[in-house]
Amino acid sequence: MHSTVLIACGTLWRVFGLVMKEMGGEAPATLWLDPGLHVHPGRLRAELEEYLDRLPDHCRTVLLGFGFCGNSMVGLEAKGRTLVLPAASDCLSLLLGAEEKRESMGSRVYYVAGSQNAYGLTILHQHAHEKSRRGEAEAGKTIRAMLANYQKIAVIDDGVYEWQPLMADTARFAEEFGLPAERITGDLSWFRDLVRGDWDRDRFLVIPPGKTIRLEDMLRRS
Repeated sequence: MHSTVLIACGTLWRVFGLVMKEMGGEAPATLWLDPGLHVHPGRLRAELEEYLDRLPDHCRTVLLGFGFCGNSMVGLEAKGRTLVLPAASDCLSLLLGAEEKRESMGSRVYYVAGSQNAYGLTILHQHAHEKSRRGEAEAGKTIRAMLANYQKIAVIDDGVYEWQPLMADTARFAEEFGLPAERITGDLSWFRDLVRGDWDRDRFLVIPPGKTIRLEDMLRRS
């Protein structure tokens, strides 16, 4: 019986799969949440609470394969288990490997990741959807408004998904909206450390049984 369980965003299943294959040996039992929940923080938290309530008593540690994701983790109660959460603002920061790396890129970079692309969750997919629904002109207005505060689009090469096809699609999309596109090498160390139990307190929240994830805990690390 597994005493450690991983509950993670469904977009990240291939990333965690690679990390657990690298580890060898026994991997934690894993539960995947609907990839679309990341845009609905309240629903994401509610789903997590339901999953935690259904876990058997022998599960003593729960690894949360998410970032803070729009404060969707705030208020999540550890109850009788230890919760471990990466101190990352979202899954994009997780894929980059450090908040410092993201900060060094500046705040005006729009990121695209293979894990999002696989589930149709990128701005490229949104653009295509808007064109089919409202026509090219109106879709262009919507996307330009979304990109108004960005100076470039970056594709994260996570080493899991092939980056070349996504880079080609992103470059064409970026050119249409007058932005440069570039590739950035990702870093899966947050994923590896979470699964291996290397929970540096500067990079992870470790919530003991009976405690709750608080906003101030997250702010101190963001």
